[in-house]
Amino acid sequence: MKKLILPVTLLFTAVASVFAQSPVFDNSPFGAPMNKPAKPTSQVRNKIDISTWYNHLDMIGKSNIGASLQQFVAFMQHDSNALYINSTGETITGVGRVSIAQVLDPKDDLIDQTDDPASKLSRFVSYKMDSLRMLYLYVRNVDSLDDGIGGKLPVTDTLFISYFRGAQITKPSIVGSPTKIASVGWTGGNVRFPNNFLKTDTILLGAGRNDSTRVSNNNNGFENSWQVKLLQVPAPAGIEIDALNGANTNNLVAAAVTFKSGVPTVLNNDTAIMIYQLNPTTFPQGRRRTNYFGYYYASNQGTTDWSNPTYFNSSLIGVARAAYATFNGWNGYINGAAFVNEQFLDMDFHLTTTSGNVGIADIKNDNFALSQVYPNPARSSERPVIAFNLKQSATINVSILNLVGQQVKPTFSKNYSDGAHAEFIDISGLKPGVYFVSMTVNGNTISKKLTVTE
Repeated sequence: MKKLILPVTLLFTAVASVFAQSPVFDNSPFGAPMNKPAKPTSQVRNKIDISTWYNHLDMIGKSNIGASLQQFVAFMQHDSNALYINSTGETITGVGRVSIAQVLDPKDDLIDQTDDPASKLSRFVSYKMDSLRMLYLYVRNVDSLDDGIGGKLPVTDTLFISYFRGAQITKPSIVGSPTKIASVGWTGGNVRFPNNFLKTDTILLGAGRNDSTRVSNNNNGFENSWQVKLLQVPAPAGIEIDALNGANTNNLVAAAVTFKSGVPTVLNNDTAIMIYQLNPTTFPQGRRRTNYFGYYYASNQGTTDWSNPTYFNSSLIGVARAAYATFNGWNGYINGAAFVNEQFLDMDFHLTTTSGNVGIADIKNDNFALSQVYPNPARSSERPVIAFNLKQSATINVSILNLVGQQVKPTFSKNYSDGAHAEFIDISGLKPGVYFVSMTVNGNTISKKLTVTE
């Protein structure tokens, strides 16, 4: 049975080389964002296997709940005591998320419905993670603090990005739920930080660097709009998954983001205010502010629950109640599908496959080149990949033939532009044996052997 946890979030309709700037957008409490940043595009596939971006939210958008997703922003603050004062004057604590994380499973069938279906991997494909990118808001309310002797100390905030691979990612279960989930470790109490990671990169955030030009109060001075930017960082070495000929079940990668403000949340019995949505002229004299960090996500606002019984794409949210100790069975990170309003992070992973035999050869005739089929051998329940390189745009016809040249299964006939492409081949229903995958372009045919196993 799904654990029900009511999230407290602020609605956001903004859109969002490290820390590239984008425009300012207003907050609207009802409806989807008017603008969204361009998604990263796939790189050219030529002489490499596959090198492209993967985004869990893009996959979910093609699922049965895609039409029910609405866009939001949530804010991160390492100490749950920071205050949020909303537009009605209500004071709330515990609004800020302590940390967020995303587990990526690049084998998900939902990738078939995205704009890049050929990027779906199988368990036979090895890969490495190259980069991470996400939308963010970083608001600096405070640049310096009193040093107690009449001087000022600069405030430096810290962004931690932790990376995980393989066995560092667990696959717990939710009793009674068909949804597959995955999670990364957590240290609760005063530390409140992910654990068992491969590496954590630390980004120091000082005055005038990488921030969202503070809060952009362009709605009669009220703090309800922000400037959104794009963070892109290289992944550390070692985020690699070896397929082990399909035997590796620890074939996931993950990343976690944790923000810690350099401003003490509680000082001399005075609790710092994170967000103040009343008119700034009414801000209490002498009260302190603190800095905060925001991230972009989508929430399922429909009546149908998200369900994925096969794959392990999981958005993880560290809320205050679970960050200090176990709460309602959750310790540290709560799976995004466990909320009343399910939450899916907008975080991009760049992966490059390293299996060595999905690559596309040079064109050695007047028309095209064809790669070997991968994986090979393949089970009839799998979908192997065939890659090809066209000298010029053309219609290609692909069929599966038996050993005597008879067509046993047509696959697809499509028009493609010049350059490198990759497609999955449907081999469902084929009996075990040896076949040929035959591609014809402008009257010229090339065939590659394919072995189908039990």
